[in-house]
Amino acid sequence: MAETNKGIEEEVASAFVNHYYHLFDNDRSSLSSLYNPTSLLTFEGQTIYGVDNISNKLKQLPFDQCHHLISTVDSQPSSMAGGCGGILVFVSGSIQLHGEDHPLRFSQTFHLIPVLQGSFFVQNEMFRLNYGQEALLGKKVLPLCHRECMPICMKVIEATQDICEPACQSGCLQLQGRGTGLSASDQGVDMVIA
Repeated sequence: MAETNKGIEEEVASAFVNHYYHLFDNDRSSLSSLYNPTSLLTFEGQTIYGVDNISNKLKQLPFDQCHHLISTVDSQPSSMAGGCGGILVFVSGSIQLHGEDHPLRFSQTFHLIPVLQGSFFVQNEMFRLNYGQEALLGKKVLPLCHRECMPICMKVIEATQDICEPACQSGCLQLQGRGTGLSASDQGVDMVIA
């Protein structure tokens, strides 16, 4: 197994993450300098190609002010044809939007490619918000049975407690809170968050 220079990768990843989120929080339009015409961003399932389109997407997000709180930064070397290795960076954390009470958890991955000695650009990037069960607190969960039973409204009590287990008239529905998510015992059940 080949050894890697983990110290340099971690150093580059840390410096990049600090720079990226500083720009995102304070001068989002400057993020365009980190991309190139072949860069690819997947943002909440939407694929955006090229520096101009990525820059426009980031500028058009429905909030102006935010603050990122980084929890973890992991990095790995990535091999490319021609021997110029990049760095894969995985970030988890939360984003506090101006005027909102609770931060939103997120995960983001960057594939950094070297261009000049010590310089990198973002070739690939993926972003997802992580909606945990705590996001459901105080919201109604409406299980909808495909067997034409009446929808049953339940209130999520706490993320770690079981939800009441009512059953529809045909007895086809049971829901339980498992602390890590909600599950339905019948394959014919969808859940709608209202």
